[in-house]
Amino acid sequence: MRFLRFLIPACLLLIGAGAALADGTTDPRMTMGGSGSCADENESSASQSFTGLPVQNPACLVDFTNNINNDTFNIFTLVATVTSAFQGSLSCAESDTSPLDVVFLSSPDSCTFTSSSDPNIVPGSTYSLSFDNLGNAGFGDSVDIRLDAYSTATTPPMPEPSTTLLACIGLAGLLVGMKMLKVAGIA
Repeated sequence: MRFLRFLIPACLLLIGAGAALADGTTDPRMTMGGSGSCADENESSASQSFTGLPVQNPACLVDFTNNINNDTFNIFTLVATVTSAFQGSLSCAESDTSPLDVVFLSSPDSCTFTSSSDPNIVPGSTYSLSFDNLGNAGFGDSVDIRLDAYSTATTPPMPEPSTTLLACIGLAGLLVGMKMLKVAGIA
């Protein structure tokens, strides 16, 4: 009986692992790093497309130099969208030398790289993106991307403290009024 307690979870784990690796291919991955290059690109616009970027195994670093708005644009957030066809599910990563320290998959074909503090890609500085193509799957021989750079953090608007306080006082008044009506037997 004790044997079955261990056998059932082990079988479930094997089934899950088999489903995750069913196609036998490695999904494509986009990684941000420092610099060191197999190609150089000039980023001169806040929204710019690049075509035919090299994909190698192991991945090569494609350098991008921030020359947006005549060297006056600090990059706080960078959204890299793959515009060419690829196989598998895109994943996003950062290396130890990445100038932006927060990374996440923002859509099935986009990686967002952002900073948790100050903008770290200053005018004239260089950062790299690499496109991993392990197992002959994913991007193919080259990849096309669109880079959208933002100079400030995008945060949702917050109500002013006085607005929040006024709303809370109004709700408290409604609750007290309902309680008084209930005690009086009217409601």
